[in-house]
Amino acid sequence: MTLADAQVPLNATWASDDAIYFNEAEGTSVRRVASAGGPASAFFTPPTSGPGRLAISQVLPDARTLLATRWVRSISAEYSDVLTIRVGDGTSTVVVQSGYDARFVPPGLR
Repeated sequence: MTLADAQVPLNATWASDDAIYFNEAEGTSVRRVASAGGPASAFFTPPTSGPGRLAISQVLPDARTLLATRWVRSISAEYSDVLTIRVGDGTSTVVVQSGYDARFVPPGLR
């Protein structure tokens, strides 16, 4: 089933509100589409003045925050950061420097 038109889509995560977030154009932007399909809307584009390739890892249980990896110099854990991206306004915050592909684990699980 085709959900949306996309150029070189990578990594996707499905939120509890039935939105699907995915990387497009080899990680240069994040787009959002309804799980039922339809047009994908622009969600987040990294600043062009700095490092910018992204890989979405997971949407957090609040359905309002995404975990992502941003490569700062090359595709390697030591040159990437883990960040959160807020769904409401696209604000990003680095939560781990020199990290890669973070995942949320609910409290009590190992």
